[in-house]
Amino acid sequence: MTLLLDTHVPGGAPRLVIVTADRRFAAYGVRTLG
Repeated sequence: MTLLLDTHVPGGAPRLVIVTADRRFAAYGVRTLG
C-alpha cells in the first residue's frame, strides 16, 4: 500500500491519497483533509 499526501489540489484542500497497487484488486481512496 502506498500513502500519498497530495497538497497540490487547485482550489481544494490537501488530500490523503491511499492507493493499493494490486494488479488483481486495484483500489483508490481519497480523503479530503479539513
